[in-house]
Amino acid sequence: MLEKTPDYYLNVVAVKSADKNTAWAKDIVEAYHSKDFKAVVDSKFQGYAKPSFLQ
Repeated sequence: MLEKTPDYYLNVVAVKSADKNTAWAKDIVEAYHSKDFKAVVDSKFQGYAKPSFLQ
């Protein structure tokens, strides 16, 4: 098992506050929170740190 990855090594997806309610920003959030995204992370990137919403 890998040690806990420090937060500064994790990928961050950021959206400008002005754009947070746009359709494309909501689509990004939905994609990152999807079961399909979690499945890819679990199958292709085993052992890598995941954000809490994917635990």
